[in-house]
Amino acid sequence: MPSAWTKIADTAIGGLTEVGFIPGSSLLLVVSHQGRGIIDLLSGNRIARDRRETGSWFDAASLAALGIGPAAGRWIQVAGLADGMLPVTTADGWRARQTPQGVVLSGPAEEIMAVREPEEIRVFGFSPDGQSFIVASSPRLMIFRRDGRDCKLRRRRCSLSAAGLAGAGGQPGHRRGDKAGVLDSAACVIGAVEGCRLVFRSARKP
Repeated sequence: MPSAWTKIADTAIGGLTEVGFIPGSSLLLVVSHQGRGIIDLLSGNRIARDRRETGSWFDAASLAALGIGPAAGRWIQVAGLADGMLPVTTADGWRARQTPQGVVLSGPAEEIMAVREPEEIRVFGFSPDGQSFIVASSPRLMIFRRDGRDCKLRRRRCSLSAAGLAGAGGQPGHRRGDKAGVLDSAACVIGAVEGCRLVFRSARKP
């Protein structure tokens, strides 16, 4: 397993059916035949639990479940047994695909991580910020996370490059985005690093 990813938790959750990332947080909503739970993606700990197995809290048509605990009153998009899927790529080049043995992650520098799961996989995918990865099967939930320090270092290097390009006539700005590309000085120079896109707009040649 490459050092980029660390297994945070491998938790038994019998009858797991769906999961959903709670927007604006590091929390995951888990739906099972035993009710709902909230899992902290940073620690793997369960921080809220509701054992009601049925009720109006699940909307199969819109693939949403009503949150509990810190997400109480919020409808959260979920994916799993009822349908839907989680993101299988990140902005900086990680990809996930299912195999007969489980799930394989491929990194931008040809890193490979194999996650073995002999049980039926309900859903797998990356968190919206690309820093967490989960594999949810019928009996358990696996959570992986990568260190954000490398992201910060690369953003710093990108900022230094921005300063150099700005001195040459470009005007740096920041936007969220995906893979890097470099155009000529008459267009935009785009550098994507760990989900951060630096955009330098230079004046077009007359």
